[in-house]
Amino acid sequence: MKRRTLVGCLIALALLGFLIIAGVYFFQQAVGRAPLPRSFVLRLDLQGELMEFVPFTPWEVFQVRRPLSVWEMVRAIDTARQDDRVRGLVLVVRDVSAGLAKLQELHAALQRFRQSGKKVAAYVEEVGDAGYLVASAADSVTAPPGGFLVLNGVRGAFMALKGFLDKLGIEFQMVQYGPYKSAADVFTKESISPEVREMLTWIATSLDRQYRDSVVRGRPIPRDRWADLVARGIFTAESALAAKLIDRIEPWSEFEQRMRTEWSDRWVSLRRYYDAMPEPKGRERVRCALVFAVGGIFTGRGNPGENIGSERYVEWLDEIARDKTIRCVLIRNDSPGGSGTASDQILAAVERVKKAGKVVVVSMSDVAGSGGYYISMNADRIVAQPGTITGSIGVFAGKPVFQKTMDKLGIHVYEIYANPKAGMWSPFAYMTEDQLHALQEEIGRFYQMFVAKVAQHRKMSYEAVDAIAQGRIWTGEQAQEHRLVDRLGGFPEAQEEILSLLKKPKDTRIEWKVYPRRRTPWEVLLEIGESDSFPARLRRDIDGRGVLPRLLESYLAVLQDPVLLVMPPVGFGFHASP
Repeated sequence: MKRRTLVGCLIALALLGFLIIAGVYFFQQAVGRAPLPRSFVLRLDLQGELMEFVPFTPWEVFQVRRPLSVWEMVRAIDTARQDDRVRGLVLVVRDVSAGLAKLQELHAALQRFRQSGKKVAAYVEEVGDAGYLVASAADSVTAPPGGFLVLNGVRGAFMALKGFLDKLGIEFQMVQYGPYKSAADVFTKESISPEVREMLTWIATSLDRQYRDSVVRGRPIPRDRWADLVARGIFTAESALAAKLIDRIEPWSEFEQRMRTEWSDRWVSLRRYYDAMPEPKGRERVRCALVFAVGGIFTGRGNPGENIGSERYVEWLDEIARDKTIRCVLIRNDSPGGSGTASDQILAAVERVKKAGKVVVVSMSDVAGSGGYYISMNADRIVAQPGTITGSIGVFAGKPVFQKTMDKLGIHVYEIYANPKAGMWSPFAYMTEDQLHALQEEIGRFYQMFVAKVAQHRKMSYEAVDAIAQGRIWTGEQAQEHRLVDRLGGFPEAQEEILSLLKKPKDTRIEWKVYPRRRTPWEVLLEIGESDSFPARLRRDIDGRGVLPRLLESYLAVLQDPVLLVMPPVGFGFHASP
């Protein structure tokens, strides 16, 4: 009797949970279908990480509005500038986290909105470099009386872990090809090498100039004063107003009332507008696939939106190649690389898409280097933002050795091999000199193959590619000069390249089939555990929240594949946040 009661209670709870999720889901759908007012102001709130693709988790079903990705924001803003119902845009900026390329994408979208004759009013509370760059694209910037602006400037940072690993007894035996391919230095050196210091300097200098030029174009700040403002570092609302970093000091309630009086009393969030925005106009239509390649590259299924699993991505690309209704593919690349094997599998799948007669264009986001560049190099066109971090044409391989760690813990591992000379990849034994020599030879061959493929697809000589390779990292602006990318820009420029290659008019309407497809809550619940990759699981096990830096996450591929195409975990961007 008690057992039946318990089973009945569990079934009742399951049904209740199902009904709650169903109710929330259908409420979201009903809200999304609600008609928009005849005249309104858009409101865009920026806070936290700007993402290329927002993964759907079971918990998000309880959110009335999930966050917009960068692509969705740009689409909505570009549609709104041609929508007569939209009177203007209120931009509320708090603490924002993103690389320079994503910020440039949003900055450019807001500028296009203003060029249509519509105004943008920004309200900043406590912002750092990243948030201020986006706000500087507005017609006016307002801050509350107690607001702060924190500027730290663009910086390049290199992380050396050897001293920490020595304390744990962990040693890495690594081989890398090229003096600038410094990914292995993270584990094997206690300080930065001259080559890495030189590389960080040329990248930080380029990014800093790009940031400054973007800000001073929209603000009444003399170019020669910018360095002094960054050196000061922190501004209250009053000092920011005196420095012309902002235009007005006003509490939110007064700002909101003024905007409602001057513009419109009806406000619509950009999220709601995206769900209900009108279809773009165009004389012709063409169907294209949009593939988000975000995160480290691994073999296996992967976790879409967090990392790139070669098995899943190859399936998508082969499906696209077979689909006769799809004429073109846009790959949005935000990857620092990972497994060499997985990268080569994806490259081959992209080639099959091209052989099927499809146009392939790559749009690079914050980072598309090493393996991230490898999976992009055979595209018909490569478009990158000036602030994209790319290149890093090089390779390294190796393994961690835990022998001293085991000794510290009093653990003794005995491995018996049939062949006494085997065991090269054992984590409890060091490679011999012969094994290290063999690894160096094989890494050299892989590097030569990498350079040869870049030369083939980019129509350059082997010597020309090798001269800019050897692990060197470049900004998108520098990469264009070196012929590694074809054009600077973001989504709009990539779409222009697609239409140009298809010989279609510029006003042709593109219908997108997006990969990964957004799953329904029921699919997410049914697939829990099925798509989770080893790196994603390990990352969550480490910190419980999945916030391990993505560049470091790519190094987890070494646990799957000893040959890696990974950018070094050097940080390019903004350190300061309020």
